[in-house]
Amino acid sequence: TVTINKTFQHLKGRDLITDPKTPKSNRVIRIPDFLVKEIQDYIAQLYAITPEDRLFAVSKNQLTREMARASKAAGVKKIRIHDLRHTHISQLIEMGFSAVAIGDRVGHESVDITYHYAHLKMSVFLIFMRTFFIKKFRYTPQQRCCKSKK
Repeated sequence: TVTINKTFQHLKGRDLITDPKTPKSNRVIRIPDFLVKEIQDYIAQLYAITPEDRLFAVSKNQLTREMARASKAAGVKKIRIHDLRHTHISQLIEMGFSAVAIGDRVGHESVDITYHYAHLKMSVFLIFMRTFFIKKFRYTPQQRCCKSKK
């Protein structure tokens, strides 16, 4: 597991460790065993690390620049770091996890915040249904419901 109980911020030229924004942001997240092993191996390679040290000494700006470089090299649209969080939530919805479980994992204060992402699942379903109706029956659902009786 990973315990989330601090937030790292860079404000006015200073690195600050603060409490998370909301009480729900304090959480314990289950991670796969292989990832636990990777993190343990990584920590073992660090010199004289203490519990107060950051595991990853990379700034948000450095990560943003590297993601932009990698996106350009891969020929894909550049995304923000926070978009990775949105992608994770969307994938969990697609996998069928409940909004409550997802909200607990990502620290949403309200399940309504998680439901905001549910439109993604519905939009995929609607695209599938529209394509199915057009290919199978040669008409759209709108044509069927709006067809006048003779």
